Amino acid sequence: RVHGGTFFFTKPKQEQSQMSTSLPIPVTKTAPKDWDQILTEATIGGTKAAAAATVVCGPLVYLLNKHHSGFRSGLGLSGKVATVVIPAVFAFWSESQFVAIRARSSIIDHEVAMSQIPTTTPWVPTFHGLPVHHAAANWLYDHPFAFISGAGGTAVSSIFLMERLKNPAMSLSSQIMHTRVYAQGIVVTLLCGVMVFRDYMGRRGKFGEDKPSE
Repeated sequence: RVHGGTFFFTKPKQEQSQMSTSLPIPVTKTAPKDWDQILTEATIGGTKAAAAATVVCGPLVYLLNKHHSGFRSGLGLSGKVATVVIPAVFAFWSESQFVAIRARSSIIDHEVAMSQIPTTTPWVPTFHGLPVHHAAANWLYDHPFAFISGAGGTAVSSIFLMERLKNPAMSLSSQIMHTRVYAQGIVVTLLCGVMVFRDYMGRRGKFGEDKPSE
């Protein structure tokens, strides 16, 4: 394009629109805890600035009131107090605003930087396309008696073997009696646990399948 003897090179509208949409503007929301942090920092910064202004203006007004007759007679008590309070209030307001703006910008920069960090999904062992614990839960739901038989038989055999090794002088009938007492408790516990688990799975549905419609 030629304008006033000067050449201006402009890009096509389509290319300009692609360039304008290629860089997304991050939109962030400040969490309530971040607002609390910003408010705290702004209040502390404003209080320090107000204290500094009071330290400077207070002695200055006192010296003027003591050694300058025009200042002493020209302003009343309210005017002298205002000479100290107004700079302190202005210092508190301005410094708190600057601190809040800086804190807000720092939080936004941190959120943008964290959003650009690539996240990795932790590796989970699978079995037939499902996590191992989900596949085990489905198998237990489908084969409750096999689980009770295997777990109960293993537990009872282990208890009997421990009784034989721990008390070799005890008669076989006494060892069987002790094993039977423990075995009853173990089997009842397994039955109750499996019943509760099957009731939960019946309400929820098997893992990897859609939940039953209510």
